[in-house]
Amino acid sequence: MNPGAEWIENPSLAEEIKTLFNQKDDPNAEQKLRSLLAQLDLLQQNLRQTSHLLGKRTKELSHLYRLSDLVTRENISEKDFLQELVNLIPSAWQYPEIACARIVFDKEEFKTENFRKTDWIQSSEIKIKNKPAGHIEVCYFENKPEEYEGPFLKEERILIDSIAIKTGHYFERKIMRDELGKNEENLRITLNSIGDAVIATDIVGRVTNLNPVAEKLTGWKYGDALNKPVEEIFVIKNARTGEQVQNPVQKVLETGGVVGLANHTKLVSKNGKEYQIADSGAPIKNDDGKVIGVVLVFRDVTEEYKIQQELKDNELKFRSIVEGAPDPIFIQSDMKFAYLNPSACRLFGIESAEELVGTPVMDRFHPDYHEKIRQRIKALNQDAQSVRELLKQKFIRTDGSEVWVETTGEPIIFNGKNSALVFVRDISQRVKDEEAIHEHQRQLASMIGNLPGFVYRCKYDENWTMLYLSPQFEKITGYLAADFIHNKKRTFNDSIIKEFQPEIFKQWEKAIAEKSFFEAEYPILSNDNHIKWIWERGTGVFDDRGNVLFLEGYIEDITQRKQNEAILRESEERFSIAFKASPAPLVISEIETGLFIDVNNRWVEMLGFSREEQIGKTSKEVGIWRNPPERDRIIQKVLKKGFFKDEYIEFKTKTGETILALWSAETIMHSGKKLMLSMIHDITARVKAENELLRLKENLEVEVEEKTRELRERIAELERFQQATIDREFRIKELRDEIQLLKNKTIDTNHDTS
Repeated sequence: MNPGAEWIENPSLAEEIKTLFNQKDDPNAEQKLRSLLAQLDLLQQNLRQTSHLLGKRTKELSHLYRLSDLVTRENISEKDFLQELVNLIPSAWQYPEIACARIVFDKEEFKTENFRKTDWIQSSEIKIKNKPAGHIEVCYFENKPEEYEGPFLKEERILIDSIAIKTGHYFERKIMRDELGKNEENLRITLNSIGDAVIATDIVGRVTNLNPVAEKLTGWKYGDALNKPVEEIFVIKNARTGEQVQNPVQKVLETGGVVGLANHTKLVSKNGKEYQIADSGAPIKNDDGKVIGVVLVFRDVTEEYKIQQELKDNELKFRSIVEGAPDPIFIQSDMKFAYLNPSACRLFGIESAEELVGTPVMDRFHPDYHEKIRQRIKALNQDAQSVRELLKQKFIRTDGSEVWVETTGEPIIFNGKNSALVFVRDISQRVKDEEAIHEHQRQLASMIGNLPGFVYRCKYDENWTMLYLSPQFEKITGYLAADFIHNKKRTFNDSIIKEFQPEIFKQWEKAIAEKSFFEAEYPILSNDNHIKWIWERGTGVFDDRGNVLFLEGYIEDITQRKQNEAILRESEERFSIAFKASPAPLVISEIETGLFIDVNNRWVEMLGFSREEQIGKTSKEVGIWRNPPERDRIIQKVLKKGFFKDEYIEFKTKTGETILALWSAETIMHSGKKLMLSMIHDITARVKAENELLRLKENLEVEVEEKTRELRERIAELERFQQATIDREFRIKELRDEIQLLKNKTIDTNHDTS
């Protein structure tokens, strides 16, 4: 409601004038008329004063509207902002024709062309995060009648303070955006400097970050992998069985603890390439200990985790002052709401100001701030003092939700009462940003704490003074981190074995000069006087002019890997000796292509091709197969089972002779690659002997059969002869018997005759 609105309409005064003119015989008519004219004159004066005040207020609101438009402009430099702002100021004052202005900010001066300092000056301090950062001055070139503050109006005091506050807010937002950008850049550099692959997920297992090493190993780009289920990006299987392995992210989310990958875990990249990997997954927890995501840290041990989270600062845009102001403004009288602008209505969640006008203001303030608010209301309402100190507090909306705000106040007279004009700034987004920054930093610390190595940051000075060392430093080196941080007399470089120091420092200087990454493996002396091998990867962090701010990097203990490599070399040397000295023909080749990697002397002697004629060529290119398709058929067995034994094959020597052999092979790991070791058993002589034996056997069988036939014929003949002989003997016997019978008959006859 307008404080001067009561003069617009006064029906009682009009009625008195009408009655006076109708009473012609009233002896006091003249006196009454003069009294009424005096009242009319007073009302006219009030009207002129109110019109003047309305004109000043319109000018003030117009200026604040232009200021609101200025602070919301994109891509404007700080200097251009301050110069345009100072040029706007004089036109909003009561006497713009004799006004000038100046802003002093960060030891720089911005002023109107006609500026000069005079005795008639009004100023207000610019604060950033409640600390002085500069001030605004408005001067008149000549004196004017005394007003609220010298020649300056009370409204001009409110206006210059408002400009100073909004200028501070403008730079606070800019600082916050810069800090967010630096934090994100530091996180990006740190993750990109880490030698291990890092994948971060949210609470449901969707990918939120992927560093370059993880991009390389998984075959997924960060932009393509973002928000995809981690099972789609991080595909692992058992290297021995080929079976799918449960993703560790689900285990971490279920248990809330660190989960290590099983041995023999293989990562299958997007392009089908496979990597042997190792390491672990760990939960990401907030300050309350609640799991809010998972970080996977893994590395490629065949050769032996951008999170980036963007934070947007959504600023309220200023559209007009009071009714159209982007910032909430309300008037408090007698501890109750007397007026709310549309922005305040939106802040409190109401459709119309009438919903809160007349209700207690304390109902809308969080109880935690009531005592402080009562003190400020006393200063405003009773002492008529400005309250310019920003109060960070929480308002309570009509739906019960809470919103973070900052408030200032100015004492005013409203409807004849001591009241307060309260300016409100919604800082919910800033609080969210601050909480997000804190959470961002906490997540980064959690990720770094779960790495197998340690992260460092140091100055680029003659001492390489350490600024930060992550917890794993003490575990790897045995030294206390506190003994190195900010200690110019003690540096980690002193632990490097001396003969390696010049080359390491030379490589670091080269990386800094080329603004590239430094990477090296070298030995250090640990605190317990043991030599340890470490792997380091780091880079310089530069300012806009290319100057080195500091160095950041990642160091990992590779002592075990070095020991394993030494053992592997010894094993390969023993294998090489046995391979070359073997009396059996041996060859190492690629499984699918048949490319010769190495052959021993017995193999060369057997086929007649020299080593130079074979190494680096495929077996088909050398031309050792009598029947090449047989090789492709047999090789499928080693691809399926990993080995085969005593497969018959025919080789062709350099002179074209055929070698008959039994071929046995199995897969081996040699020089970090999966290859095939073949052993050939030459059975040419044996086959020839067997063939000769077979021929002799066949000839003998023919001779035996012939002799058997002849023998059978002779036996048959003998049998016939024997049968004939037997028949003859039987006949002789019969004859003898007949003769004897005849003899006996003759004798009997003689006896009878006698």
